[in-house]
Amino acid sequence: MIELTFYTGDRKPSTKLRLTDLRVTGGALWNNLEYGLIAHYSDGQWVHRGNSYPVISIGNGGCLVFGISRAPTLLSEPVGWYSFTGPTFRANGIGVAEYIEEQDMWRGLLRPIWWTTLRVVAPEAISAVVDMAHVRILNPWDAPHKHGTRVSRRLN
Repeated sequence: MIELTFYTGDRKPSTKLRLTDLRVTGGALWNNLEYGLIAHYSDGQWVHRGNSYPVISIGNGGCLVFGISRAPTLLSEPVGWYSFTGPTFRANGIGVAEYIEEQDMWRGLLRPIWWTTLRVVAPEAISAVVDMAHVRILNPWDAPHKHGTRVSRRLN
């Protein structure tokens, strides 16, 4: 289970939610099973149930899943901690992407990629979400190798 923690302006934890699958679509955080819409981004803050939070952390480890829900194509190795700090999405404290509100998209900070959706899935739930024979492992926070090759590998 991954755990979402909402932090107030004075960096104190406020609300916690436990789930196996967090979906990010533009500036919306949601879960299709237990919670529906969890939070949305507005004016530099994440709004959850009418309250604004500058930071949301995702603890207990999780894997990033990219691609459409029916056929995900890219998967990260498990990462211990993620956070949304204002418009910045971080993995283990490293800025991975920035939310561009005007375009309702995420822009990679270390890799030249853009995306509208991603998922953070608890490692124990990956087998229910991803067909490992048809996915590539990609760590979007790793810089590409020299000569333009990508940091990815096929799992079999």
